[in-house]
Amino acid sequence: MENKKSILSMRIKELRNELNMTQEDLAKKLGLNNKSSIANYESGYSIPSDEIKLKMCKIFDCSMDYLMGKSENKTQSSLEDIKKYYEEKAEILLKNKYINEFSNLNLSDFEIMSLMKIITSDDVQVAKNYSSLLNGIISILSINHNQSIIEKVKQLIIEYNKERISLLHEEMNIYKKEKQKNEEKMKKEHIDKLHPSISGKKSATLEENLESLINYMDKNNMNEVFLIPILGKITAGQPILVDENIEGYLPTDPNIYHLTDPDGYFYLHVAGNSMDKIVKDGSYVLVEKQDYAENGDIIVAIVNGDEEATLKKYKRINNDLIVLEPQSDDNSYEPIYIDKHTNFKIIGKAIGYFGKF
Repeated sequence: MENKKSILSMRIKELRNELNMTQEDLAKKLGLNNKSSIANYESGYSIPSDEIKLKMCKIFDCSMDYLMGKSENKTQSSLEDIKKYYEEKAEILLKNKYINEFSNLNLSDFEIMSLMKIITSDDVQVAKNYSSLLNGIISILSINHNQSIIEKVKQLIIEYNKERISLLHEEMNIYKKEKQKNEEKMKKEHIDKLHPSISGKKSATLEENLESLINYMDKNNMNEVFLIPILGKITAGQPILVDENIEGYLPTDPNIYHLTDPDGYFYLHVAGNSMDKIVKDGSYVLVEKQDYAENGDIIVAIVNGDEEATLKKYKRINNDLIVLEPQSDDNSYEPIYIDKHTNFKIIGKAIGYFGKF
């Protein structure tokens, strides 16, 4: 293999040095015969197997994505990372261990594959018929193997299930601790910033809002939530001044809108009916910060000396004329025409809304 340094090889060396470990020390912890394997990994001459990489993650206390250079977050920074780590551990370490154990009993590749397909499956139908499927495989094995081998196979199946359950318990305990830590962090950092009506009560306390937020995350199986600031009200009828003072924060699932950074978004409060075909009076519009638009976009724009904001549908007529169109059945709302003499600035594009509480 060509000697080519990769992020993986550099990360292995960097993480080993952080722990003040020699190559020989790391080799022993990984169950390798000599330190030359580590030297080869760090020089880029060879690449560790998935099993070795997973063991390294455990020793270095880092995520697989960090080790592979896919992330700059060293530790398992989210509940999703924890889930992924244990899925890999069950799939790689545990599965490989028992494939080797069955192989040592001189079972054929087909017999091993059939056994593993049943005992490692998460399929609901397999789970319902687990006993009958397993008995069927054991009966087939009995044709080609003596009773001593069959008993060892049964014992290995029992041991596999015990290890799998133990692994699930370990994952659940870490999951609970991490979730509690996230909730405490959220309480410490954001309790004073939550919008006072998240709980749905007219006069909710901040503690009630936090409890509602955590329950909302649990109900929707959310591992992460962005708290997006509300910058003030925006009139969907007549433009009004934009208040840059943050009124509060609304929780937003980043997966719904594919958000990557909460700093790139804000909410504005709609007060008016000129856009009621799209957003109702009282809604909180989620806006992505940008200074451009395409035909059909719902935009937030500053008009008349950068002092007023409005929410409208963007339509370019030609190079010299833009129309900001209301979206309402009420014909009293008129379009706003923007020509080359108008002081006009786009500050964002509406991509969703929180809705009324």
